[in-house]
Amino acid sequence: MSLSNDDQNHIRNADGAAVEIALGALSSLDAISANNAFADYRITHAPPYTAGEADNIRELMAIGFTNHCIDGWAFLSRAMAALLAGDNHAVRHFAYYAELRGGMSLLAAAGIGIFNRSNIVTLNGGELETLQPEGTHVAVWEALDAWLPSQTAAQLIAGSLEIAGISLGECLNILLPGAGGAAVYSLSTMVFHWGLDLKQARADKHTREISSYDPHALFPVRNTADDAFNFTAILWKSFEPAGIDRYDEIDRHILRTALQHYFDQGHTISEGDYNRLPTEVRSIASFEFLTSSDFIHEHPLIIAARDNIEPAPPFAMLARAALLMRTATSVTRAALRKTGLLAPGFVRPWLTKYAADRAIVDEELPDIADELWHDIDDAITRIRTLQTDAGQRARTFTRWVAANDPNAAVPRLSEFERVALWSFAV
Repeated sequence: MSLSNDDQNHIRNADGAAVEIALGALSSLDAISANNAFADYRITHAPPYTAGEADNIRELMAIGFTNHCIDGWAFLSRAMAALLAGDNHAVRHFAYYAELRGGMSLLAAAGIGIFNRSNIVTLNGGELETLQPEGTHVAVWEALDAWLPSQTAAQLIAGSLEIAGISLGECLNILLPGAGGAAVYSLSTMVFHWGLDLKQARADKHTREISSYDPHALFPVRNTADDAFNFTAILWKSFEPAGIDRYDEIDRHILRTALQHYFDQGHTISEGDYNRLPTEVRSIASFEFLTSSDFIHEHPLIIAARDNIEPAPPFAMLARAALLMRTATSVTRAALRKTGLLAPGFVRPWLTKYAADRAIVDEELPDIADELWHDIDDAITRIRTLQTDAGQRARTFTRWVAANDPNAAVPRLSEFERVALWSFAV
């Protein structure tokens, strides 16, 4: 079943302002209010809702969009652990769920709550509209499909995602003066593609269910230990922190990709407009880099994300999940900052519990995000020094390292929860 015209209009007109107000009223980021009528995070009856129940639903959206975001990184972590162990079907399974959570986080931030057949949109003024009942997997993609091309979506994402500390929206406005809808198109098309696996699973459930439910031996998906480690290193280096919620290596490519979609329509940018960019942006992205169509300028993660063959390869799904999570994380961080919650006393208890539960820290988060990164950088450097000819490798990376360097900190390379930690840490 597809969304009705009314449902699509409601989604395009969704307003996250009331959800932001609910976010600002939270006493913590890991608990629902004791008096919430839907404390089990389930909408238990159809509308109409009382005024109190409407507030309760908006609280669910607020707690949902922050936690769907951080949980998305956890799913990506499980996908990376599976990649290193040579379990490529588990990679596909967990990467898909990372995309799903990233999509749910973005939608909730926009005022669109997906609660498994009880799916609700917050409109201007806080009014609630119930969408036709759809399960989570279908509802998330159909809602993204309707929402992402909207002006509201473009403004939310462009205003939240930053390039060297400057909003993507500001960069696009400088480089594309007067572009209007074309800039919106370039942005929405880019993010739309990063949720491609949700679309494909909507159109053909079997391609997803091969990895989730079918005997894996009948559908082999293989890569080498070298392939697994090299992709892991690329993904980690893409998210090396260069500052607060700043990842220069991948962010400059996100700007370039947004512009390339615009260039595909026959437009370009002038060197004069480029020179109006803030110095911070120009220091990581040259004019040649932004305007060249040469393959050598494309990031491996962007290239992998563009691979849309079916069944989707593990690297393609991992790349799309990581880029969608990058987007959702920026939107989440911006909302926490806007509501005044991006403060150590509020955020750090949430993050510390999250990190301790996954044995990333023993008691407390380090004060400096770089300390979390150094563990990863050291592990990558150590393993690089051990690389030998691929023919001498076991098929799985984990087995190869166990044989060649049993003291290496291999588990760290799957701990992509660290990206969430240093994205939200203050």
